[in-house]
Amino acid sequence: MRISLDDHEERRQQSRRLSSQRRRRSASRVYDSAVTTPAALPKEQIGVRSNPARGRLPVVPRTADPRQQVVQPQRGSRRQSLISRALVALLLLGLIVAIAYASVAEPFFVSEVQVTGNRNVSHEAIMQAAQVEALHIFWVRPQEIAARVGSLNGVRSVRVRCALPGRVMIDVQERQAVVRWHVDAQHADWWIDEDGVVLPYPAEQGPAVVVHDLSGAALQAGGRLEQPGLVAAVQQLASALPEVTEYYYNADTGLSFLQRAKGMEWPVYVGDGQDLPRKLQALQALNSYFAQHSIRPRYVDVRWPEHPVYGTPKGSQGSGG
Repeated sequence: MRISLDDHEERRQQSRRLSSQRRRRSASRVYDSAVTTPAALPKEQIGVRSNPARGRLPVVPRTADPRQQVVQPQRGSRRQSLISRALVALLLLGLIVAIAYASVAEPFFVSEVQVTGNRNVSHEAIMQAAQVEALHIFWVRPQEIAARVGSLNGVRSVRVRCALPGRVMIDVQERQAVVRWHVDAQHADWWIDEDGVVLPYPAEQGPAVVVHDLSGAALQAGGRLEQPGLVAAVQQLASALPEVTEYYYNADTGLSFLQRAKGMEWPVYVGDGQDLPRKLQALQALNSYFAQHSIRPRYVDVRWPEHPVYGTPKGSQGSGG
């Protein structure tokens, strides 16, 4: 019988492999039996690590990344948000409906215009200047209306107010005459207010003071005097000299009036309204001087109060103040 050495060697190697696999299996079973799996710890002991040598040390639990946290919306807050949105939508819808109704409803068009304060300026002229009839109340511009009405002759100031649904109130303040201005070139009387504005209507109660304009200038309603300060000067003179009711105006000498004493009269030249208190003071000093010396001057000129001048009667020499 012939035995092959190659077969014998192959069987030996296979036997070695089998024995090696048995040893590994037995070692694995021994290791599994020696190492025991720890039991689950109670909840109160979770996070505490036991160390026989050092004692128990707290184990800091791992916290989740806030960026990875997902906030679950609550059911109540979601319902409240939906209710709020519904209320806002209803309010907007109601506002739109109200605006649409007000823009076309007849009561919101101007149907009543109340004008007060006017006595000389006609109601028709004010209404024509206002231009608010049949206008929607939301399109009424009080400032524009006041500007148009204020441009009328004789109107000093205007106040415009609006009230729902369609009411407009116009309060007019007219200019008041303080002096009657008789223009010799026109043979006409004009009424002037304190600002020197020529009024288009006569005064209800004619002013006691009259100025005779001898300058040759002509006036017209709505215009102004070339020197508005003359009106204030006349008012001051009338207050200081209540016995004088007529004044004269000339372009060369300015204002003047006739002073009367013991059946005699003479002109007093005042000029313009500048430094008027000192002019009146100089006039009073001259009148006292005339009474003490029984002088009846031909004229008195106080246009320069520092150097007042009077004219002596004919045949006498002039004297200074």
